Amino acid sequence: MDQHTLTAAVQSKVTHFQQTTQTNGDALFQQLVQDIQPKTIPEDVFVRYFLPSFLGGEQNPRWVAEWVSIAGTPSCPVAVVDVRGKELYRVPPLYLTEAVTAARVGPSFKQIAQTAELYSNSLAGNGGYLMDALSKKPMQINSDDFQRASQVWYSILARYNIVPPQAVGTQITPPPPASVSDMFEY
Repeated sequence: MDQHTLTAAVQSKVTHFQQTTQTNGDALFQQLVQDIQPKTIPEDVFVRYFLPSFLGGEQNPRWVAEWVSIAGTPSCPVAVVDVRGKELYRVPPLYLTEAVTAARVGPSFKQIAQTAELYSNSLAGNGGYLMDALSKKPMQINSDDFQRASQVWYSILARYNIVPPQAVGTQITPPPPASVSDMFEY
């Protein structure tokens, strides 16, 4: 085999490898960014076992861990399906990551604390800053994602006559904390 033929063979293999890697990389990227199908749960299992726990009723102390094991992560929804496997609705995730991201708008809790410390060390002082800044923080957590999740929950509850059907589609507003200290209760 002469030098030219060897170079052509190596170049052919390299080109094939690059194309395969690019194709596989594109496929992997598409899998990562496309809407991933949620895990499913039969309607009767959801209604009998999990819905009472979501509503605060009789609870298995491990129900949250069991729910997350079905969903995959706390930030994934779960599709409730009928006996034929047809999706009826999706239960919103336990943890709305978009709502948490929305909380990053405005000063962080650390920045609020640092600014309050600066005010307290100054001659003028401003004792109202901390309370004012913290009282605005919950409003930053409210998001469209919270609203959509609330509407889905109302639809689910209306399906089982837990709330009246006319409640579906109404604007949901989370109650404000009774005090600033309530924001830090877990």
